[in-house]
Amino acid sequence: MDRASSAGRFARGEPASGATKSSEALAPAGEAVPSRGARGGEKRLVAVAGPHMGTEFRLTGTGVAQVIGRDPANGVALPGDTKASRAHARVSGSGGAGWIVEDAGSTNGTFVNGQRVTRQELVSGDTILIGTTALRFE
Repeated sequence: MDRASSAGRFARGEPASGATKSSEALAPAGEAVPSRGARGGEKRLVAVAGPHMGTEFRLTGTGVAQVIGRDPANGVALPGDTKASRAHARVSGSGGAGWIVEDAGSTNGTFVNGQRVTRQELVSGDTILIGTTALRFE
């Protein structure tokens, strides 16, 4: 066992009892661990409630609107959500202007943080409700 190494305590190439590899360091209880999937300017929607819970949708670069809705051909496809319109809303980003969600004339409306919207700028952590699917913007 290596007790004096500046790299930590290891036994047979593995961290000794009570130690962790730096790549496996744990966040304090209650704090989120950053996702390895979203880098720098990359954004995503994560389904946090509804029939698609746990699904992650990566958003494409700036200037490209992605349709959110029940149609399987959509960039953010929610085919199992019967309360979502086929083309329910659009989400798009542009360099300095940030990311926007716009309702596409849906029957049941688009909600951001519990408020019905027609067009809304998004900030990280916002929750978008499309039908019965809640999507967190990250």
